[in-house]
Amino acid sequence: MRKHRLITLATAALIPVLALSGCGSAKTESASDPQGEQTITFWYSSAGHAVQTINDLVSQFNKEHKGKIQVKASYQGSYTDAQQKFSAAVQSKSTPSIMQTDETSTAFMIDSKQTTPVYELAKGDKSFDDSVIPEIARKYYSDSKGMLSLPMSISVPTMYINKQLATEAGLDPANPPKTFDEVVEWANAIHEKTGAYGYGQYMSDSWMLEVLSATGGLNICTPDNGQSDKPVTGISMSSDLQVKTFQKIADMFKSGVGLNTGTRNTDVAANFSANKLGIALSSSAAYTVMGFC
Repeated sequence: MRKHRLITLATAALIPVLALSGCGSAKTESASDPQGEQTITFWYSSAGHAVQTINDLVSQFNKEHKGKIQVKASYQGSYTDAQQKFSAAVQSKSTPSIMQTDETSTAFMIDSKQTTPVYELAKGDKSFDDSVIPEIARKYYSDSKGMLSLPMSISVPTMYINKQLATEAGLDPANPPKTFDEVVEWANAIHEKTGAYGYGQYMSDSWMLEVLSATGGLNICTPDNGQSDKPVTGISMSSDLQVKTFQKIADMFKSGVGLNTGTRNTDVAANFSANKLGIALSSSAAYTVMGFC
């Protein structure tokens, strides 16, 4: 059996001031005779329309490299599910060759010591051109030595507004709220006037809380929000701005204005597309499942 090192494809969230990513790689067993066709296992977590794109790319690659390399792609559930499966795979020495993960798995993948940085794999490969990757993403995925992981599906935090519910509440969707205080006002108005939930958000990991902090000019960990060569030494989520913002979210959940789905992100999309939720703070990657396509 020929051994490979795991390459991790990253799903990043890009916002002004702060970019979020995921990276990695690990020891793995890859099938086939070294002299014959090599099998590369690829774990991914993208859902919706992105699945067809992934399958199309894999099919195209396999066709172009028939007899030499075959990629076997398989969906592993959410990013959280995939990370748990990866942890188990490390123990059983059955990790995939390539893995797609997200921002909150970044440090875990690096600290696992199972990864091979992209800059190492790219040495001597003149066909690799990282300049095609947006600079903000390229920098985020790199340390002082070079790129750690390869951005695959770059998404941004997105506020979705249900036009029907907003209009029924007497609000103008063409002039959306610009501050979180205004978001709360809209959520209250939608709930009061329509009976629907006014607000819901992506809650399966710390991404949105990190985003809300970053847009206020605050990092949640030191040093450099975890984006340096040094290990994180502390977490800070107790500033006045952070506490007030998080409290507003909690208050909406407690009062019934907000829809608290816990870590079930799919419930946010389901309620939004069913006209039961007025404002949803989620990822741009949720565009299709929100009912826009």
